[in-house]
Amino acid sequence: GDPNYQNCVLSIDNSNTTFTLSALCGDSTLSEFLRTGKPPLFFTMRPNPAQDGIQIEIVSAVKQNTMIEIYDALGLKKFSDTKNLSNGLNTIHLDTKGFSSGIYLVKIAGESRTLVISR
Repeated sequence: GDPNYQNCVLSIDNSNTTFTLSALCGDSTLSEFLRTGKPPLFFTMRPNPAQDGIQIEIVSAVKQNTMIEIYDALGLKKFSDTKNLSNGLNTIHLDTKGFSSGIYLVKIAGESRTLVISR
């Protein structure tokens, strides 16, 4: 989110039946939910930096499938898998032993985090 969220304003023009919401305040999760109606996912991962593995915790509002993807610094996909999530907290362990040292991007349901692998 935006550390200056108090400066964010959402206004609605009721002159027609449509409106556009721009994620000007960095709240892409809310924007995605309003656009698609799909409940948002929230995730964290640790340790970071990692060596042999990471634990990803995903909070899901509903039971659903989600794609987990990991990309290297060149944008090459190094890992991809679909996981079945239950409503609530989901914990996923991923082995990173085969990854070289470097910076990776972990993407889950449109949200992304940076992961550092150090050896």
